[in-house]
Amino acid sequence: MNETISMISGKMMRDLTENILPFWMHKATDPVGGWHGEILRDGTVVPGAKRSLILNARILWTFSAAYRVLKRPEYLEAARRAFDYITTRFLDPSGGAYNKLNADGSVAEHTKFTYAQGFTLYAFSEYARATGGEGIELADRMFGYIERECKTDAGYLEFAKGSPELESDPGKMLTMNTHLHIIEPVTNYLRIRRTPQIEAASRNLLRIFFDRIISGDCPHFDLFFTPDWQPLVHENSYGHDIEGSWLLFEAAEVLGDAELLAQAKTTALAMAEAVLTEGIAASGAVYDHGVRGADTPEPLFVWWGQAEGIVGFINAYQLSGDKKYLDAAIRCWDYTAEKIINPGGEWFATGTDSIDDENTPYLVDAWKCPYHNGRAALEVLDRI
Repeated sequence: MNETISMISGKMMRDLTENILPFWMHKATDPVGGWHGEILRDGTVVPGAKRSLILNARILWTFSAAYRVLKRPEYLEAARRAFDYITTRFLDPSGGAYNKLNADGSVAEHTKFTYAQGFTLYAFSEYARATGGEGIELADRMFGYIERECKTDAGYLEFAKGSPELESDPGKMLTMNTHLHIIEPVTNYLRIRRTPQIEAASRNLLRIFFDRIISGDCPHFDLFFTPDWQPLVHENSYGHDIEGSWLLFEAAEVLGDAELLAQAKTTALAMAEAVLTEGIAASGAVYDHGVRGADTPEPLFVWWGQAEGIVGFINAYQLSGDKKYLDAAIRCWDYTAEKIINPGGEWFATGTDSIDDENTPYLVDAWKCPYHNGRAALEVLDRI
């Protein structure tokens, strides 16, 4: 079966090196600095679009990872461009990083969105891995900021302490998505800094997932919580479930805690099985979401869910040896190649057979980036 994974990897790597990364290097860069904030599906640049920290951090992560694995100097050049733009424009001298800039580089939002701080830590950690330590002190500072300003005894808040957003919507102080995208950078940071504090953060995040976020009655993530961890909605996010299945296993593997690793393996297989059973369309695509207990989900197939589906199902195959998961990964890739990859560069935000969602018009926006699809290609390559 390794030949099958090698086949998928070869196709994904060609897409990465010939389609995804060239788009971001040649079509998405802004000549005056950084990257355009928005580009429409037809390739039109949206003038004056704001610049998102999430997008720029994900660009930095992607090119850093691509350079670390493939050693092409043009990827390092792009990574340094992203690193310089974040460090000179987005970082707040008093701590953390701003959520959005105006197109001219001035600060548009002083908000400190925890999710965005997490991606900045993820990016700085990967840049340090790729360059042999360059910028590692910025990863140290960002980890310290997150632990100090974005965390309480209960867990990680949606926004840094004192943010007006917490006052206006206290019922959503705790979310699955924030915790998933904090455990992700903490895992990467642990690869370059192994201290008791970072290990404790990783262990705590894994316990939060196993004890709080994974629904007690089925192997899915609950999504939104009250401040005392009571679930607010019962909807399945299939893309997050399959993404989380392999990210939690990765976190436990890097941490090296045998008990948590065993639990993570059981959890990964249970979640992959639930997505395979409930969240896959006849085409092989991963549905975006569905109401728990309802019949067929609506036909919304987002780009990032397919990228995570490929990795998550290959992970489940490698953990179990069950060919049905490898078959699911192949079908998901085939769907992606037919319905999501844009021949003009990058991936469409949703499949061409999908209903529209808010990101459908964009090839580039605050959330539409090269990180999920770029990471999927590099991750499958690593798994050979």
